[in-house]
Amino acid sequence: IRHQTEVDFVLKLGKEYVAIEVKSSARVSSKDFSGLRAIQDLAGLRRRILIYNGHREMKTEDGIEIWPAGFFAQMLTADRLWP
Repeated sequence: IRHQTEVDFVLKLGKEYVAIEVKSSARVSSKDFSGLRAIQDLAGLRRRILIYNGHREMKTEDGIEIWPAGFFAQMLTADRLWP
């Protein structure tokens, strides 16, 4: 059985990338990170973000940022997606 992994969005600015996974749940689980983990070796990848309907900003041990949808909207509006 072949499993396919995907990421919802990969944004590009010059030679840099930001990968974004969007979940409708208010909770995250380990399986939610599979696409972001699969893309971690992409050359130029600067940030991996999982957006969810919870309320806390978090970060996994391997650097995936977990953002509430409202916080993502603030960062997008403030043009702060690129580190």
